[in-house]
Amino acid sequence: MPFQKGHNGKHVGRAKGTPNKSTAKYQDDQDWVYEHLGGREGWLAFAEKNPLNKAQFYKGIEKRIPPAPVDVGVSGQIDHTVNVKITVVDTKG
Repeated sequence: MPFQKGHNGKHVGRAKGTPNKSTAKYQDDQDWVYEHLGGREGWLAFAEKNPLNKAQFYKGIEKRIPPAPVDVGVSGQIDHTVNVKITVVDTKG
């Protein structure tokens, strides 16, 4: 059987998309601390308490917010010529 990318003949490791144990534990710990500090309401109270806290909130949260989809509305026709050069090489020679 020929080699196939992603298949080494052995099934080892975790399934794709499954976090490793330390990542899962860290996430569980983060969730626990978040809930015990007041959850969303606690986070809001912290941010509203001081302008520096609000800046810290935005600094941390910006990495976790995915960008909004943008429809650029491109229309029209593109006229372009592509030149292709093909070189034949004798591999038997």
